[in-house]
Amino acid sequence: MASPAGPTQGQARADEKRGRRDTQKSRRALFSVSQHRKSPGYPTSWASRWKHRQQTPAIPRIGGDSPRCATPNNTPLALVRQQGLITPDDESEPEVVVPRTIQIGPEVYTLSRFYANYATTASIVFFNQLPDHYKSDLSEASHTRHATHAVALASAARQLNQPGLMLEARQHYGKAIGTLNQALRDPVRARDDGNLVTMFLFGMFEVIVGKRSPKAIDLENNVFPHGTGGLQLFKFRAEQGLTNEVDRGCFMFFCHAALMEMFIQREHLTGIWSVLEEVDTPWGKGPVLEPLVRRVVDFKKAFDFKMQVQGDVSKLTAEPAEGLTELVKSGISLSNDLEAAVTLLGFSGASSFSGQPQRVFNGLFTLSSDVSVALARSHYRCLKIFMLERILDLKGILKEAPVKIDAEVGKMPSWSDGVAVVEEVLDDIREVFGLDGKEAPADGLPYRTMTMFWPMVLVRTSCFAGPHNGRWVAERMLELTSEAGFGLGVEAANL
Repeated sequence: MASPAGPTQGQARADEKRGRRDTQKSRRALFSVSQHRKSPGYPTSWASRWKHRQQTPAIPRIGGDSPRCATPNNTPLALVRQQGLITPDDESEPEVVVPRTIQIGPEVYTLSRFYANYATTASIVFFNQLPDHYKSDLSEASHTRHATHAVALASAARQLNQPGLMLEARQHYGKAIGTLNQALRDPVRARDDGNLVTMFLFGMFEVIVGKRSPKAIDLENNVFPHGTGGLQLFKFRAEQGLTNEVDRGCFMFFCHAALMEMFIQREHLTGIWSVLEEVDTPWGKGPVLEPLVRRVVDFKKAFDFKMQVQGDVSKLTAEPAEGLTELVKSGISLSNDLEAAVTLLGFSGASSFSGQPQRVFNGLFTLSSDVSVALARSHYRCLKIFMLERILDLKGILKEAPVKIDAEVGKMPSWSDGVAVVEEVLDDIREVFGLDGKEAPADGLPYRTMTMFWPMVLVRTSCFAGPHNGRWVAERMLELTSEAGFGLGVEAANL
């Protein structure tokens, strides 16, 4: 029979045997540190993070005054300290403090962006002067500053797709209108040059926003909602003897916008142009035009009179053909002169960069770079496209007349001539915007998009473009105007 004390004695012997084995063979430490070599400490930033992480204050107990619990000795920071991996210098490392972010309002950011987009690389002098007009607006009204912020915020809202910026832009726009109305009622403040600058900025705001319209291209409402007021302001300043370079710069661009609209609307003269021709300025009556462009405008008037006032084609063919023949001859001569102007730009444009800047196309564009030359060249070529379209229309009418075309007319242009000019304008578009491997400036895309709006629209709507070129221009227009935040161009490209 087994003794009840057997298991107890066996357990005691096993414990005694295990103890002797442990004393004979000590266990090796998991991590050993040499006593002769000092291990480098952990990086200061790493140790500081652990140090500050372990120094978070404990949550006090409600209603109790018992001492706080001590930090356990088995925490990671305690183990590092026991092994000597943190020196006293490390523990005295000051805490890194991240500086607070400086808050900048959207007006400051969008204003510098607006200058880079429209003023820095502009070949129109008046655009270069916009920052100076903003700085000089120290009046109580400050309508020029409000108008500048309205344009800058609207442009950024279009480019960045930020509706909140557009809301702030409209607020500044409303403030500018209110303060300008107050300034115009004051006999002294009404003489300020900034009033004209504000009217100019109102026009920029309208084309950047680009209101929708049932018309294909409605420049009358999108560009000239303040047109009548602007013309009245020009007249007032001329009567008071206040006209200066600010008036000339604003008036020239106003004339350019009206000219652009008149040739886009090929069928008739626009209302704003008729009013503009009655304005008396120190530079003459009517719009500021160079002789070559004025001849094109006179040709358009004569053509519109023949086609609209005198009736249909049957009446035109019934009358003597001398009038139509003379119109064709003047049209061919004008087309050749426009080509000569383009050729002259190619010879004299680049060579004049180092000297006195040369102004072309009604004195609006300054030739300061290859891009500015291409931009001005495209405008002359667009006038030539318009002339070739009208000449071919007259050629078709004369074919139905009983009298043959006089030999004095000279060589009649053909359809292929119009197609060739369209291709040349497409090359200008590629050069201005850096398409198809061509180089272009990094800044100023919105300015180039605004100033190339007329050539792109006129080429797209020309009968010489054809479906392929017309589609190419429409696609490039949509891409460029969307990226540049040019609302009027986006609306025109989507039609």
